[in-house]
Amino acid sequence: RMAEAKPRGQTQQQKHRATSRLSHPVGTSVIALSSIFLFVNLCFVLSKALDTNQSLNCGVEDQSFLNPISRTSMNPTSKIAGVLFSSAPRRSADFTRQQNKVYQRNSPRAKEATRRAYGLFGGAYRTFAASQEGLVEGLIQYGRIRSQSVKDAMLKVDRGDFTTIEGKAEAYNDYPLSIGEGQTISAPHMHAEALELLHDHLKPGARVLDVGSGSGYLSACMAIMVADDEDDDNSTKNGKVVGIDVVKPLVARSLVSIKKSHGGLLQSGALEIKEGDGWAGDTKNAPFDAIHVGAAASSVPDSLVSQLKPGGRMIIPVGEEGGGQEYLQIDKSKDGKKVSTKSLFGVRYVPLVKKGK
Repeated sequence: RMAEAKPRGQTQQQKHRATSRLSHPVGTSVIALSSIFLFVNLCFVLSKALDTNQSLNCGVEDQSFLNPISRTSMNPTSKIAGVLFSSAPRRSADFTRQQNKVYQRNSPRAKEATRRAYGLFGGAYRTFAASQEGLVEGLIQYGRIRSQSVKDAMLKVDRGDFTTIEGKAEAYNDYPLSIGEGQTISAPHMHAEALELLHDHLKPGARVLDVGSGSGYLSACMAIMVADDEDDDNSTKNGKVVGIDVVKPLVARSLVSIKKSHGGLLQSGALEIKEGDGWAGDTKNAPFDAIHVGAAASSVPDSLVSQLKPGGRMIIPVGEEGGGQEYLQIDKSKDGKKVSTKSLFGVRYVPLVKKGK
């Protein structure tokens, strides 16, 4: 009986071992893959924790519907998924430059087809470069820059001058960067889009108001466009850009940034940056040919509309914080009697704060 029981015991043990051999590799693979995935996620969260928090708190423009990689208002889980599984991965500076060269060799018709393919609703967050030239080339390739004057202005104003020391290495990548005080410098594609939308109103001699000027980058670009001689910061034909911001430290910091390469704009009077209430605008320098608002108002400020010249244009994000916001284009008729509003696309910005609140 003992002899008979032994074979039965060995058979059961052998079956158990066979089962273990079959199940063990699968279990190990699942555990290994899970561990790798969790490790990658943990590394990403830790490396981007500060950036994520700043983006979520600032609530700058949300273009997540334009591109899977939104570095602004997505929650951490979505940001991880976007980076890991996006069809638009990070592109190295060399890759971007090579693609730009191919694009530049295309015929005008092919270039136009490329721009239409990306259009207003594409080409965001795709450019990663090592210089201002590379950044601008990428924005041209992806259809974000569509006019010569916008290209020239953005080439002249180096984004690296307007970022913090920590953000300098990422200055030429197409996503927002922290500039302190809980604020960011917007993604370059949004700066380019703003300039393109206001392009016809940023002519030499024009007067422009930049509400929520922040870093001062966009104000400097517009000042170059309204100066009568684009090659001379000191030359102006009464063209002027007024940038106002409610955050006093940002005003001081933006002046320092502008003086690095474009102090002449300030000296000539083509550019003025000062502390101010964006809701009230700037009656002293009004009326304006163009008004750009870089923060979301709960409703369109009547004071800003009244400060638009007949035939003028304002672009402004409107909506409650944390809710649905729209990027609006507001045009005043040439006789000044009618005001039309056009919704361009969805965004998410920081709120337009009233002074003293």
